[in-house]
Amino acid sequence: MSVRATVAAAPRVARRRAVSDRGMLLVGVLLTASAAFLALTGPRVLDHAADDGVRAAVVDAGDRADISVRGVGLDNPTVQLGRAQLVRRTATAIHDAMPGALRTVITDPGASIVTRLVTPRDGDGRVVGRLAWLWRAGATGVTWTEGRAPDVSQQPIAPSRATGAPWLIETGLTRACADALGVSVGERIDLGPLINGNVALVVSGIFVPDDPADAVWGDAPWLVEPVDMLTSRQAGFLLSDASLNDLQLVMGSEAVQTTYLFRTDPGQVTVPRAEKIPAAIAAITADPATLSPTGHLSVTTELDAVLTEYQNRLRAATAQASILLAGLVSVGGLAVLLSARLLVTRRERLLMAERARGGSVASIVFRLALESVPLAAVGVGLGALGSWLVSPPVAWTWWPGVVVGVVAAQRRTGDRRRRGQALVDRTSASREPPRP
Repeated sequence: MSVRATVAAAPRVARRRAVSDRGMLLVGVLLTASAAFLALTGPRVLDHAADDGVRAAVVDAGDRADISVRGVGLDNPTVQLGRAQLVRRTATAIHDAMPGALRTVITDPGASIVTRLVTPRDGDGRVVGRLAWLWRAGATGVTWTEGRAPDVSQQPIAPSRATGAPWLIETGLTRACADALGVSVGERIDLGPLINGNVALVVSGIFVPDDPADAVWGDAPWLVEPVDMLTSRQAGFLLSDASLNDLQLVMGSEAVQTTYLFRTDPGQVTVPRAEKIPAAIAAITADPATLSPTGHLSVTTELDAVLTEYQNRLRAATAQASILLAGLVSVGGLAVLLSARLLVTRRERLLMAERARGGSVASIVFRLALESVPLAAVGVGLGALGSWLVSPPVAWTWWPGVVVGVVAAQRRTGDRRRRGQALVDRTSASREPPRP
């Protein structure tokens, strides 16, 4: 059989039949588009909902999702670099040493140096305080409304235990803390003997945070205004890079806590990334030395617990949603098959007559394919367009639409071919002469 005989007049015949049965074909296209839309959109909607859920879990966790690294003996000042510069360098080094699964979801590093509670000797003991130095990459600063920023103190007398001369440390206060302590710019606050001798704080200025809502102040709210405790109130003394060096001379490492803080950015957390984070946290918790070869580190975070708890809930929700989605797509597929079967039934006599006139099976299949494949492509295209408008595309989720199109075209062509062949067989049998 020649190729010309197979394809002769096929486009014209297919077009004439499509016009004749345009109503049923339109229904088939709409059903195919609906099935493709569900198959393409469903997985993406589930993925986006899961990502939104894990981000909400991180937001709800608050400080529990932060990663704190505490260490002693990490930053020994040198002639070239002061303590503040070394702390910044160490924070950056720890950030860069984090496992890739964590580095992609944490923000720029931050650090804090906070002393133990100190009590002014001239007060009534109802107001205590801490000296603190805070830093975070990209954080806003402060504005000095009175006086100036703390600087390296000018010791009038060389401090020593013999003379009793105090170590002087310049510091800044907010107006609320200054009022609670009853001091003003230029006054001293005697703290008495500490680790290396007597200490006195010099109030060099009054400051106002440029952005009180910045997360850096959330780590030490007592720096902005006094915080009520059980029997007293806690105020904060802000240190600068320069005055931090004086603190190094006065207090030993046992009285000062250095913390490197890495906040989790909820916008960067997705379900695939969340699956890798618990293992990464377990690795740095078990061996903190991987973050810094010197000093003794400890890692504290509940991010792994937060994500593990969410993943357990997600598995149950995903199983239920997948069953529902599979049911909807199956119903759409069955509707497509039913429409194809109805169209074949409608053309039963036409196919039987065509085969009886000598039409080959190959020519019939070719004409059906000319009609079915474009309709299936249009249906899948409409479903894909609707899915694209509803939800941003994800590369791997395009394959369900291709499957729907192939199945729709194959079922329309296959059902008609088999039904036509069965009718031809019955017609041929009826034409056979009766046996004697």
